[in-house]
Amino acid sequence: MAMLEGSIDENPGACAVLGGQSFVGRSLVLQLLKSKKWILRIADSAPSLNLDLDENSVLSEALLTGHASYFQVDVRDKSQIIRAIEGSSVVFHMDTTDSSIDDFYHQYMITVQGTKNVINACRECRVKRLIYNSSADVVFDGIHDIHNGDESMPLPWRFMDTLIELKAQAEGLVLHANTIDGLLTCALRPSNVFGPGDTHLVLFLMKGAKSGWAKFIIGNGENMCDFTYVENVSHAHIVAEEALCCQMDSVAGKAFFITNLQPMKFWDFVSHMLEGLGNQRPTMHLPAWIVWSILVLVKWAQEKLGYHRNSHSILTPVLFHLLSRTRTFNCSNAQKHLGYSPIVSLNEGIALTVESFPHLAEGSSSAMYQDFSKPSKADRLLGSGKVADILLWRDEKKSFTHFLALVLLFYWYLLSGRTFISSTAKLMLLLSVILFCHGFLPLTMFGFTIQRTLSSYFEISETTIKDAFKRLASLWNRWALTLKSFAQGGNWNTFFKVAVSLYFLELLFSFSFSAVVGVGLVLAFTIFFVYEQYEEELDRRRITNYRSEFVSAAVLRGSWFMVLFANFNCFVVLLDNFLFHDPDLIFPSVADRDLFQSYCVFLGTTLMHFLSNSSSTFGNVTTKTYPFAFKLASAGYLLTMFGDCVITFVVNVGSRVDKIKVIEVEEGVAGKKMASMGVNPIFLKTSSFGDTLLLIFTLCFHFVFEVIAVGVAGS
Repeated sequence: MAMLEGSIDENPGACAVLGGQSFVGRSLVLQLLKSKKWILRIADSAPSLNLDLDENSVLSEALLTGHASYFQVDVRDKSQIIRAIEGSSVVFHMDTTDSSIDDFYHQYMITVQGTKNVINACRECRVKRLIYNSSADVVFDGIHDIHNGDESMPLPWRFMDTLIELKAQAEGLVLHANTIDGLLTCALRPSNVFGPGDTHLVLFLMKGAKSGWAKFIIGNGENMCDFTYVENVSHAHIVAEEALCCQMDSVAGKAFFITNLQPMKFWDFVSHMLEGLGNQRPTMHLPAWIVWSILVLVKWAQEKLGYHRNSHSILTPVLFHLLSRTRTFNCSNAQKHLGYSPIVSLNEGIALTVESFPHLAEGSSSAMYQDFSKPSKADRLLGSGKVADILLWRDEKKSFTHFLALVLLFYWYLLSGRTFISSTAKLMLLLSVILFCHGFLPLTMFGFTIQRTLSSYFEISETTIKDAFKRLASLWNRWALTLKSFAQGGNWNTFFKVAVSLYFLELLFSFSFSAVVGVGLVLAFTIFFVYEQYEEELDRRRITNYRSEFVSAAVLRGSWFMVLFANFNCFVVLLDNFLFHDPDLIFPSVADRDLFQSYCVFLGTTLMHFLSNSSSTFGNVTTKTYPFAFKLASAGYLLTMFGDCVITFVVNVGSRVDKIKVIEVEEGVAGKKMASMGVNPIFLKTSSFGDTLLLIFTLCFHFVFEVIAVGVAGS
């Protein structure tokens, strides 16, 4: 049924847009209305005009004044088409076939049969000009690259995309109908249309970003493509209609490629769009032959298992070729015969498109949690140099070459069963034979050019040697400073790192050396790469879990701090009693004991700081890993308390020694020292019995805390 119809008499200035609610159709409708040269009839399959009248004031005004009307039309019914275009001198056919519908019959009836009905309706209604919106891909066979293709290119004998094949048939029908019953026709072939309101390209990129495919570049990333901003396409339709009036012989019955006249690398365009929408730009190269082999294998498996192809898959054989092939077109004929030139540049079009999707950018997790101007965590961990580029597969050829070389060396030295010296000798012999034989090869063989081995390949510059020794000296000095700090006993972080590293090495070397090296080699080339791909997801989950569990994490850290503080005070008190009730037991002088007491305070503070940092880390993990954190922390607390119990036992033994004068002297010194460090004076007067009670209280507190914390985490 017609919606918002106006009574429009036969008028040379009347035109109709079939598919007026399509992506290109909406832009064309607005440009036609802004020109104020047409009384517009908008036709589409939707029951009503689904446009925001507040935002489209031009359309709203045209509907109110009768300069625009809307018709619901099914192109499979010619009578409905006639009703919509009757009285129009120009018809723009946008072809609104939905590519997501995997139904050949439906696509054929809309695209081919619908176009036949449009042509017949135009002939019956004496329409003067018909412009069909085709596609540049009608000359693309899905396999071969197209470099600066023009209108002289023939249509392929076989299409990989069924919908494109149907469009090619519809285009042929339109061009063949030229001059029949006075109807002048032409077809426009826009390439990769994009812009505000895009329901295909932008949503496809966002779907790829969510699924993880958008992080990968298929092929070498050098394939070029032409992209066309949607307003340029609608502008091309307007100038094509004008050209049909003025230059009938050079325009009528012909097709014209429409582009932005700015071909660019396909993956550069994708990167600009994804970054503008708050997503990570693709950086990882996947060899095209590997991706194609996987797709062929999946297709074969689906056919054998009887599964139907999923038309909504993020990557299909058709999309694979569209993403990995060069498709650039020559737009000179449109410039010459239509007078076409882009009204919006490519960069401006990208910016306008990104601005039109603020909800996608705001809803992007990447925009919230990741700064793309900085390297990834994996890249920073690997030093952001050549090693990072190789292990993170920045250049798949270089990474694969290094991986293959290391695998061969692994087999040569560890799996061959030979000794190290024997393997080295055989390797040098093999290299010598290869170099010697390479010198006898001709310059060309089987069409390939063979490069000669130059003596410069084996030369190492003096600068390289100096830099290598400088790095070696710097590394040696760094280790020397670390060992010096470690020997002085002032860096407990280093101690824990060394202890954990040595223990880890002990565990590793308990296995076979060849097995450890093999697993390490595989992990080195996979774990960093995989982590970088899912770094965004991991950060988002970590932050989300941290927010949802902030209260329980705060209670957890607060309780840990209280327990640590209690143990720290016990530690100081017991050391004080031990040292100053029996001063001659270890130290001969007050100064030595004072120095050691300060060191013990520093030790306790360092231990508390270390465990507090650990608790902060545990507080950010998910609830499922809390029990492990509790067990780890509990083990540390129990060890500390065990030490306290040992010291208490020594205190009980040492307190039997009666040295009143020394006690009086040293208690004064200790009191001042502890007071200056913020230790509660009441602990300094605690007896051995009080120490024991304090330890029991601490153990009970820890037990209650652990039960409560585990209960909170489990809930």
